[in-house]
Amino acid sequence: FRRVLFRSRAAAEGNASLVRELLALGAACDVHEPGQGHTPLLLAIRNQFADVVRELLAGNASFDLPSYDGESPLLTASMVGDAAIAQILLTAGADVDTSLRPNMMPTPLILAAELGLADVVRVLLKANASLVQVPRSAVVHCVLPAPVAVGG
Repeated sequence: FRRVLFRSRAAAEGNASLVRELLALGAACDVHEPGQGHTPLLLAIRNQFADVVRELLAGNASFDLPSYDGESPLLTASMVGDAAIAQILLTAGADVDTSLRPNMMPTPLILAAELGLADVVRVLLKANASLVQVPRSAVVHCVLPAPVAVGG
């Protein structure tokens, strides 16, 4: 139990060198913390520590392993609006259209579009995210610049 918290804390606090050392000592990457079951990767993504995300992926952390409530790493990157981390996850092989509970949780693209996170939307569209379930107005709102008032 204590080891799980230590690994999670190193990732959550952005301590890339400690994460690297723990991985070198054989620490497991894909351990769920008590409670919601976030992994060190999910915590690093939530706190937007791209260097820790890279270290964990290099240590074979699963790029698609969700929390207990079904929150995937790519969905988390979309939620926090971090396009760079979303790209890191996609490059590692994350499923761009992942939604573990389609009736309850949106895809990363739907979430980013609804939150107006244009940079994340662009990254996901470039990775061929499906537009099937995305409300058209949400994507247009994110990708196109806001109208500029003329005159006045």
